[in-house]
Amino acid sequence: MMSLRAPVEYILQLSGDPLLLKGAERSARRAQVLRRLERLTREIPVLYDTRRALCEHYAVQFLRLEEAGTPIGANDLWIACHALSENATLITHNLREFQRIQGLRVEDWVD
Repeated sequence: MMSLRAPVEYILQLSGDPLLLKGAERSARRAQVLRRLERLTREIPVLYDTRRALCEHYAVQFLRLEEAGTPIGANDLWIACHALSENATLITHNLREFQRIQGLRVEDWVD
């Protein structure tokens, strides 16, 4: 796993934590992944965001994707729009979905 680089501030979106846990539970390396996830969630605060900017990004992106016939999952859309509302880079291994979001910066840290 990459080390967190200062002075960038990282946050973990509320719905991201359960999704990461679900993935860890399914992993062939469950114990190792759970330990890494526990360390990650100690270092990165969980942000509970219900501000208007998040909802506006959601509405715009949802309609754009729907009209293009390229929707993404509801949880992924909330996660992406949260990153947009915070002007943050989204760290994900799911580039296929998240690269469809206009204006979203994504990075894949999986080796």
